[in-house]
Parts: sequence; structure tokens; C-alpha cells
Amino acid sequence: MVRPNVFYRDEFRRLVRAEQPTRVLDVGCGDGECMRELRRHGIDAVGLEADARKVAVACAAGLPVLHGDAEGLPFADGAFDLVVSEYSAHHFADLARHLADALRVARRGVFLLDPWYDTSVPAQRVALRWDRWCKAIDRAGGMVHNDVLAAEAFRSALPAGAALAFECRHLLRLADYDRATFERESAEFLAKARDDAAVAAELAAIRAGVERDGLGDDGAIIVLVRRSD
Repeated sequence: MVRPNVFYRDEFRRLVRAEQPTRVLDVGCGDGECMRELRRHGIDAVGLEADARKVAVACAAGLPVLHGDAEGLPFADGAFDLVVSEYSAHHFADLARHLADALRVARRGVFLLDPWYDTSVPAQRVALRWDRWCKAIDRAGGMVHNDVLAAEAFRSALPAGAALAFECRHLLRLADYDRATFERESAEFLAKARDDAAVAAELAAIRAGVERDGLGDDGAIIVLVRRSD
């Protein structure tokens, strides 16, 4: 089964291409999937990735990817038309610092795609609770893994006084999250928590919610920040 996030990525990349950029920086590019697609459309895509292993994979495939953090972009002012990010913003240690620096190197704007849940849907509320449970375990282990970011979190992180146009879109294709994957991933996170009693109790409550309301796959938030000066 094709997960909804495939469709969200397609829509995000369509929006990026519609801007007709010549040069794009992909922050948190992973092994370069988005870069490869942009380059197939004639866009000079450059990547920045914090995971050295993923950088090595991308570079071995011939992609121009640098190792670095989102809060200190090693590029000159106005080096790119757009700075984009797919499913990485919730891993940024300081979203405001990233946006300020991204707007420094972007002549036209910054586009971001990240997870989102529609809390008016019971199965989405259960999924959000599980998402928070997983991320809390990751943070306890030292990882930067922030809770789902609302539109206002992105807006309030923008540099004060900058001439910017802010647009936010929410996407949701209702779909069930695979139960076997839920159980496998939950077991892996529980093991990382060393079977902490409070953590296990929260998982039991989440399982009860899954049985009652189902478990929805995540939706997406697309944030478009364009320079208006």
C-alpha cells in the first residue's frame, strides 16, 4: 500500500517546480531523493545533511551534498532561489535560526513540508498521541525530535520585521497506519526506553485508543515563505 506521504511529497515538489527556480538548496536532504527529482527537471539542486552516513550515500551517487546543520548554512548570501526541506523541520534544533539563515541564502523564499495531524478525526488524535510518545523517547536519548509543529510555530519563528509573505497548506489523505508496523515500531521504542513503567503505561493507553478509534497515517503541513521585498 502506498502511504499518503508519497502524495504529500509529490504535491510539495510540484509547488517547488512551479516557482521555476534555477538553483535550490535541500536542507535535511537525506540520501538525496528530492534532489534527484529536481535535477531531473533541470534544477541545480544542492543538499545539506546532518547525518554523515546519508551524506556518504548521496555523494557516492554523485550528488552534491554537504555535511552540516540547518542552523548554520555554509553558503553565501542569495546563493539559491529557494531553500526547501522535506520532513526535517521537526529535527531542527532551532527553527528560528534555521529560517533566518535560510532566508539569508534564498533569494526568493523557503518552502517546508512536515507532518501534521487533523485532531478533529479520532484516529488522527490517536496517531498524534503515539507520535508524541515516540518522540519523547527519542529526546530522552539525546535526539532532536520535536513535537508536530503548528502553522503558528512556523510563523512566529520568522525573523521580525522581514518583508515576507507566509502561506500554509494542510493536506490529509485518510488512511490507516499498518498495525503490524505500529506494533514493531512500538516495541523498538519501548526497548530504547528500557521498559520504563510510565512509558509502558502510556503505550497501553495508546493501544486502547487504536482498538477504539483506529490509527491514522499522518497528514502534512506545507509552509511557503516568500520574500515580498
